Amino acid sequence: MELHRGDICLVDFNPAKGGKIGKLRPAVIISSYEDNDILDTVIVIPLSTVIELDTMPYRFYPKFCNRVCCSSAYA
Repeated sequence: MELHRGDICLVDFNPAKGGKIGKLRPAVIISSYEDNDILDTVIVIPLSTVIELDTMPYRFYPKFCNRVCCSSAYA
């Protein structure tokens, strides 16, 4: 399976570490295709409906134009 930056996939985060919730959830791939092809690890950001304040620089706020995301996390 080819994994590319920006793809959204379901990730099983079990077993959980520390106070993290370990469950199946969507995540955005942020590592490059080249890294994914070489390494055994893919770097992802889990998606959540819970908004926590003061999480910069790890929070990405997309801008929407006519209900379509106009921002890019990779710019």
